[in-house]
Amino acid sequence: MIRHAFVFTMLAASSLLTACQQGEAGPAVVEVADLVCRETPRGQSQTACYATLTASQPDRLVSVSSPSAASVELHSMSTEGGIMRMSEMAEGLALPAGQGAQLAPGGDHIMVTGLAAPLEGGQSLPLTLTFERAAAVTLEAPVGVPGQAGAPGRRGQPGSPGVGAEVADEHAGH
Repeated sequence: MIRHAFVFTMLAASSLLTACQQGEAGPAVVEVADLVCRETPRGQSQTACYATLTASQPDRLVSVSSPSAASVELHSMSTEGGIMRMSEMAEGLALPAGQGAQLAPGGDHIMVTGLAAPLEGGQSLPLTLTFERAAAVTLEAPVGVPGQAGAPGRRGQPGSPGVGAEVADEHAGH
């Protein structure tokens, strides 16, 4: 019995030491800041959303969903032969520890299609961000104009309702 307890203690200590050496001082947490979705143009049922994601440990945003849309995908923008192209990020978005990963106009972004109703400024869109390691985060993304002074933004962490300070997004254009 004592031998089994010793082996268990050694295994637990080894796992803890490995976690500390890798800089894993606790559960992975991702902070979501400056969250905003564009208004939908008249007659359209799609929009793009932007945010800055900062992970406490290396992580990956693997998917985004919304009960108000038929589909939500992570997209990247690239220029090929002078033509801008948008493509799905099948592997998700890498989140290096402590570095803000930008989802911004003209770059990586959240593409929301098949909206149940048009989005206008002052409304919000529920989004759930799912990560490889950190707990999923559900936020109410404010609808506004990215890059416009005083455009709404939200800060949140797992379990938070997504309420926070208003932050201007310095990026413009999609």
